[in-house]
Amino acid sequence: MRTRIALSVFFIFSFVLGNAQVKVAKIDRSLWPENLNSEDNFDYASKMEILVYAKCFIEIQGLNNVEEIKAKYNIKSANISSFETWKKKQTELILQNLHSIKSKTALEKSIGINNNCSWQDITRTVSILDAQMPDNLKSWYANAVDFNRQYANELARLAFLFPKTTSEALTFSSTEITGNEYADKQFLLTFDDGPTPANGTSDKLSATLKNLNLNGMFFVLGESLQNRINASSAEKVAQLYAGNKLESHGKIHKSHQYLETWKESIDYTFNAIESVKPLGNKRKYFRPPYGQRTEKVIEYLNSINTSVMLWNIDSQDWNSKISAPEVSDRVITLMLLWRKGIILFHDVHPKASEALPTIVKSLSNSGVSFMDANKL
Repeated sequence: MRTRIALSVFFIFSFVLGNAQVKVAKIDRSLWPENLNSEDNFDYASKMEILVYAKCFIEIQGLNNVEEIKAKYNIKSANISSFETWKKKQTELILQNLHSIKSKTALEKSIGINNNCSWQDITRTVSILDAQMPDNLKSWYANAVDFNRQYANELARLAFLFPKTTSEALTFSSTEITGNEYADKQFLLTFDDGPTPANGTSDKLSATLKNLNLNGMFFVLGESLQNRINASSAEKVAQLYAGNKLESHGKIHKSHQYLETWKESIDYTFNAIESVKPLGNKRKYFRPPYGQRTEKVIEYLNSINTSVMLWNIDSQDWNSKISAPEVSDRVITLMLLWRKGIILFHDVHPKASEALPTIVKSLSNSGVSFMDANKL
């Protein structure tokens, strides 16, 4: 018995260690000298953020020694093929996002680049950033390099692990949604892991969204949702989520790449949601815990008119090492970088409610729009 327990503890420890993240990337947006409250200002800040990320992405493009990669990212295996696929997609996104910037003022300011630039143009431009960065941006630039270097490594690590450990880094199928498919400057707010018991952080977040005249997609855990229904009623839970969209995060927060009862988990949660807010014949969405799923999971979801919804902007609001103001700064920076997408928050933590008003205020008049989750 003791041997079995010891082995179980060892397995859990090994799993957590193997999937631990590199240091979370944080940035101080107060170092950026201008506000973002105009389309030109947003595009200028976006251009600079993309260029700095491109610089840091290029730094890790040449990684190919498996043993060095395993040591660098503290992982037990490294899939070079997945990394190559990820690099190709990142290159395409960087180019796409720079091409989306139409403001001539933004493109020419500080460090100039054309909006029809090639990858060779980007490579040449980022090579001069250190030497030609204007004095008023140097403090921001040093901080931005640190942030983007850490962030690029966050993503690269996930790519090396795929598909042994699946995540949002890469997809199996074109039916999986990442947010990179959305139109320029369109963002979807999403919230995982709820609901909390009555008067908890889920209730506070619902009120925050209402005050901001926004809504979002809540990926609920079926067990937590049923507990909340049992403690009050389906009607009261429907009132909690009024104006928002409910979708499945599985019955319990366990990896659906490894969970044997994944089908039961998905079905249970959609049934619980139906008792609160009937989904009808609309396309449904499933967000796998940790982003971990299998091709069999995707095949089953397609058979029940359901898509996997991942994300491309991770707020890290669950992480105890990042504060609410730092969450705001991180999310705004990633919105500037990716220019569209799905933002991942968690309504079981208080930081989303604290960060959202700052994010919305900072981006007013920038041309950014938050999508109506009910229209998806």
